[in-house]
Amino acid sequence: MNATLVHHHQRMLEQKIDPSPLAEMRRAYHRYCWEDDFAKNGRTLFAKHNAAVRAVGQGRRFLELEAAGGWQPLCEFLGVPVPDIAFPRKDDWLDYKSATQAADATRG
Repeated sequence: MNATLVHHHQRMLEQKIDPSPLAEMRRAYHRYCWEDDFAKNGRTLFAKHNAAVRAVGQGRRFLELEAAGGWQPLCEFLGVPVPDIAFPRKDDWLDYKSATQAADATRG
């Protein structure tokens, strides 16, 4: 989170540019969730959110998925076979960093 969404948010604030039509929503999200200080407030917010989700799921069929576990826990929960393809990792920090550096290079 800190290396991607929070980094992007800080970058847009510092550069004072944000071409996204969702820019105001993103700024409001960061203000509301952690008062624009993820380092100070982020862990507390996540712990509070996770506790609330666990409370709602208590006594119900509920899976708390750790992405590091790959397909196995998800497939067991769903009662389906494990696919013969790699577990998707779309939120890859290295891809984000490469794209960010390329964008910065084009701006000079």
